[in-house]
Amino acid sequence: KQHMSIHREQRQQFSSQYKQKSKFDPSGKDIIPLQKKRVGLTKIVFGFLPDWEYNNGAHNNLHYDLLSHIAVFNFTASSSGNLSNPSAWPWTDVINSAHTNGVKVIMTVTNFGGSEDSDYVAEKIMTDNTSKNNFFNNVKSKISTYSLDGVNIDFEGLPQGLRGSILNDFMGELTNYIHTNLPGKEVSFDGPAVNWGGWDLDKLTQNVDHLFIMAYDYNGSWSSNTGPVSPLTDPEGGISVSKTLNNDYSVPKSKYPEKLILGVPYYGKKWEAASGDPGAPVTDYIGSTFYRNDVVNAENHGGYIWHTGWQTSWYKWQSASVWNQVWSDNETALSKKYDLALTQNLGGVGIWALNYDGTRDELWNLIHTKFTGASTPLPSTPGDAAAVSKNASTVTLKFSAGNYADTYRVYMSTDNQNFSVVKEDPDTNIDITGLDKGEVYYFKIQSVNAEGTSGQTEVLAAMPSENGSEVLIVDGVERRSFDAIVQYEYPFKELGRTFSSASNEAVLKGMVDLNDYNFVIWMLLDESTADDTLNKDEQNKLKTFIDNQKVLIISGSEIGWDLVEKGDATDKSFYENYLKAEYLRDDPGASDTYYTAKDTENNLYHFDDGTHGIQKIAWPDLIKAKNGSEMSFSYQGVATASGYAGVRYQNGDGGVEYLAFPIETVYSDSERKTLLKSIFNRYSNLLKVVDPVVQANFTLYPNPTTGILHIKDAGRFGIEQVEVYSVTGQRLIKSKVNEVIDLSRLQKGLYFVHVITSDGRSAFYKVFRD
Repeated sequence: KQHMSIHREQRQQFSSQYKQKSKFDPSGKDIIPLQKKRVGLTKIVFGFLPDWEYNNGAHNNLHYDLLSHIAVFNFTASSSGNLSNPSAWPWTDVINSAHTNGVKVIMTVTNFGGSEDSDYVAEKIMTDNTSKNNFFNNVKSKISTYSLDGVNIDFEGLPQGLRGSILNDFMGELTNYIHTNLPGKEVSFDGPAVNWGGWDLDKLTQNVDHLFIMAYDYNGSWSSNTGPVSPLTDPEGGISVSKTLNNDYSVPKSKYPEKLILGVPYYGKKWEAASGDPGAPVTDYIGSTFYRNDVVNAENHGGYIWHTGWQTSWYKWQSASVWNQVWSDNETALSKKYDLALTQNLGGVGIWALNYDGTRDELWNLIHTKFTGASTPLPSTPGDAAAVSKNASTVTLKFSAGNYADTYRVYMSTDNQNFSVVKEDPDTNIDITGLDKGEVYYFKIQSVNAEGTSGQTEVLAAMPSENGSEVLIVDGVERRSFDAIVQYEYPFKELGRTFSSASNEAVLKGMVDLNDYNFVIWMLLDESTADDTLNKDEQNKLKTFIDNQKVLIISGSEIGWDLVEKGDATDKSFYENYLKAEYLRDDPGASDTYYTAKDTENNLYHFDDGTHGIQKIAWPDLIKAKNGSEMSFSYQGVATASGYAGVRYQNGDGGVEYLAFPIETVYSDSERKTLLKSIFNRYSNLLKVVDPVVQANFTLYPNPTTGILHIKDAGRFGIEQVEVYSVTGQRLIKSKVNEVIDLSRLQKGLYFVHVITSDGRSAFYKVFRD
């Protein structure tokens, strides 16, 4: 009955072999110890935090006041007893926030994920004294160095010979060693949902402080029929969570229930099936899903279905002749498991895994209601947020109300690092005044009521400007490892351009109108099918925008893979007729998995391979031009005959710039500036005619001119280059001649003169050639 556990499966799927660098001192010197005893919770709430979710911005979404333990997943053990750190370790921000709130931070050590066989790693550590002693010392060293509060052992896939006395003696030795050398620290073990043989779960529980029951993964990739990840009951006597407690753990439950932690799933499993019936024969196992996506996808496919026999939720839909089934616990299913833990007087509950609910609040509210005794729910996070420039000193924050919210707290920063509260207001349209024109401000919003606060929105940003922003940046990213909006501060300030920003939900809900802007930058990073790049409503919004001859700049590494390889006919039509691209494959095909993009003027753009602290982009799409577009970017080392990295086309005054790699992961500020500048220059007639930043410094005369145009520089900036464009955006002249431009060879009519300053700022002027 052995199979790959969900912990191992998801680590293999989501955890990168190229670990990200930490934002914090690797020595751990800035980490604070546990500050106070946990208060408020009536039971243990133990949450695993995988490194892929830490890198996905989990810190911003955690309710530290509703957790007792955070288990850092994972430290990988080798057979010698050495330990490798999780990605981006140390997580000083998580540890300090947890410790401030009395939450214990536990290191989770696994026997899988390295280059060695997991059985061999576990056997060597548990039976070889040299490896065992080295392992104990390394665990102690990690706990001491990073002020951690204990260790959780997640040794999985153990052969039957290791599951009994060998494991129990090992855990007893480890617990005694930690208690002796690090008084007050905890030891826990992750136990199986079902005893398939060899486990002495009573003695195992005796030898640890807590035993985490992995009461999930009852069905998975090995299943021949669809079924629940975590069935509460089974009327036919099959395996279930209730049976796990009443049969497999009946002895430790009767002796020391306070040691047992009932694990629950914040994930689901997806299959293609022979029919839409529950328990239908499986035709293909697709993989695991996250609650944050399931709760939305279920609604889009007719809603959750409740299975009375298994006491759990699922949803289904038919695509062409294929039935899709997803079995995923919703709020009701999880609530019943929490009730079971309470009625059985267990020590508490646990979560695999934290941040699988993303920015949603209903599961936190469930914990709040079940394990704090509160009658009023916490407020939910405001939704559909946007930050819009109102005037030269004001940014308006627009958002949808949070449930149970009394007021809304606005946090602001000028560096996206240090946020402070600048306003609290009951309104859902809040003006933030007294700002400086042309500066970039970052915002987060939080709901507040008497019970506490919600999570915070994703970071928004805007630049106050006199006549509103020229560009709207839409954040279409659900899974993220960094706030991509920060990548636009440098190029926009240097180019003298202005922007507002909005979530994709704000666009869908009409909080902002794309057509109020001439330029839209749509960020998708490595968003793919699991989170949807562009749903049908978003596609329709963009169709109207493009048809109105505006400029769409859209970038992401999985757009083609999602819309074409995984999409339906409508998705493919949008891709081919509005992005005007042909999707070739999900791999450009060079020997290296990391690439560098190159534009048609041979400028290079280096995007992150996982070593620059932004976001790893290993498999960008390979595309070609279609339906009248042309190549705009290629991949260095990949022949253009094989495919491109970007395409573009003009549509009247506007057009589409589609990049198959994310602009935001180009890690050089100057390269991002060059990239955006080249795009803006192609649509100069849609930009402000005179840039207010440099308006007072240049005079162009005579205007109209019969041919010779003089440019007078007031001396504040200095001229780097002058370009002349037609009304259709075609560049006609590019000159390093600073004071005089000869237009005599041009036909009579309207032109745009682009003056670029020595520090990278620019201005556009209308000039008439008589």
